[in-house]
Amino acid sequence: MDEVLEIVAEDMDLEPCLDALDGPCEAESAGGGSGSSDSCEGDVLLLLDSSGSVQSYEFSLLLRFPSELLQPFRLGRGHVRVGLVQVGTGPRLEFDLDAHDSQDALQEALLSMQQLRETPTRRPRCDWSRACSAPRPRPQEPGAVDGPMAALRGRGVSVLAVSTGQGKYQLLRRVVTPPIEAHLHFVNIDDISIITEDLREAITGVMCAARLQVRDLRSSSATLHWRPPGSYSLHYRPDPSDGSSSTLSLPADASWTELTRLTPDTTLTEE
Repeated sequence: MDEVLEIVAEDMDLEPCLDALDGPCEAESAGGGSGSSDSCEGDVLLLLDSSGSVQSYEFSLLLRFPSELLQPFRLGRGHVRVGLVQVGTGPRLEFDLDAHDSQDALQEALLSMQQLRETPTRRPRCDWSRACSAPRPRPQEPGAVDGPMAALRGRGVSVLAVSTGQGKYQLLRRVVTPPIEAHLHFVNIDDISIITEDLREAITGVMCAARLQVRDLRSSSATLHWRPPGSYSLHYRPDPSDGSSSTLSLPADASWTELTRLTPDTTLTEE
């Protein structure tokens, strides 16, 4: 499946965002190699930091960014579907993947969205002798997301992240899908537009990638993902010293499989 989870955040708590992914988020993928954004097919779910730690002008820039980012894509079933979840103290589904099938509708929804600003804050004690103003809320500490995000990647979801604040680099590095240099960006909010083309190219690469992909490659295992429909017969040798090969027949409705007990220099052949 070709699903992209894009996190546009300052220092948002990532753990409650995962609740928004409990429902189906499947792409009806077509074949083909890399191509233009107009020929891509897949789902993009945006997680947007909408908490009180984000200033109003920053939030307007965060909305303008996906608006420009997604403009070249053709929308609707059979093309690219876009959903958005705002995150304050918890996730709120703003619109689902089937809500907008035209750029006009998507652009209007993005640019007219209101910020949640739900992060609880303490009001300072004031007296009439001096002016008082509420301090900017401190960003929430990120939750434990490594396990859930690994499960998403195992289902074929590609995770990309953009941080505009003092984000937790090591956490986001573990969360995003490789290649890290293309799928993880730290940028000043005022300069966020400079990464638009690079991130769009990364999303296009995910949704227009080759039909059969190798992910989570380890010394003794590998996970293969492919775009349905397609029935594969996979021939491989778990041990290169063994002249015999193993054959694994996969049903047409399957979209991934895991190979185990592999050794270095294992030969994999797609047929």
